[in-house]
Parts: sequence; C-alpha cells; structure tokens
Amino acid sequence: MTISQMILLDFTQYMDKFVAIQPPRPNDLADKKVKDEDENYNINIKLFNDISIFLKGCHEVYCILTKQVEDMILKPKEFYHLYQYITRARMNVSSLIATSKLNENNYNFDNNVIDCNIC
Repeated sequence: MTISQMILLDFTQYMDKFVAIQPPRPNDLADKKVKDEDENYNINIKLFNDISIFLKGCHEVYCILTKQVEDMILKPKEFYHLYQYITRARMNVSSLIATSKLNENNYNFDNNVIDCNIC
C-alpha cells in the first residue's frame, strides 16, 4: 500500500477519482488473532490479491500521469525507498511461491504414501 502512495506522490489523495479499484479498508490490514488457519490463509490470499490489483491500477495511473504532468519524477531518495519496498515485496512473493510449491509437493507425496498404505 505504501508503494502506491509513493509512486503517485501528491495525487494519492485523488485516487478514488482515478482508480475504480479501491484499496483494502484499514480494518482489513489490522493485526488479528488467528483462530482458523485455513480461513485465515484464504483471507490473506484474498487481501494479497486485492492489494496487487490495486497496485497495478496505481501503476497504470502513474504511467498516464507521467505523460501529462511534468513534475511526476521521483526524487533520488524517494526512488531508493521505492526500490527497497519493491525489492522486499519481490523477495517475499518469491518466498511465498516457493513455500506454496513445497507444501503442495509435500501434500501430494503424503497422499501417495497414504494411498499406497491403503492398498
């Protein structure tokens, strides 16, 4: 969510006029106690997906604005911070994908072992 605010600079306050996709509500981003892992996982995946779609919309708006507004250039310090956020996000998404694939492989292996034991 911070990335979208950084790339749109002063135009962030007008986001509701630019992007039809609204950001998640602050309540969705609040810390919560986990009672059901499966339900929480599904909620987190939906939240991640919503934020990704919102960020994509913000990027499209940024691309349009940079062609129309002359002072949409990021300052070096802001660019560095944005670069750091995106690098961390990329690392976390890559880790999430790798972990998900590993868990899927473990699940499939366990199912095969169970199926062989039943035969």
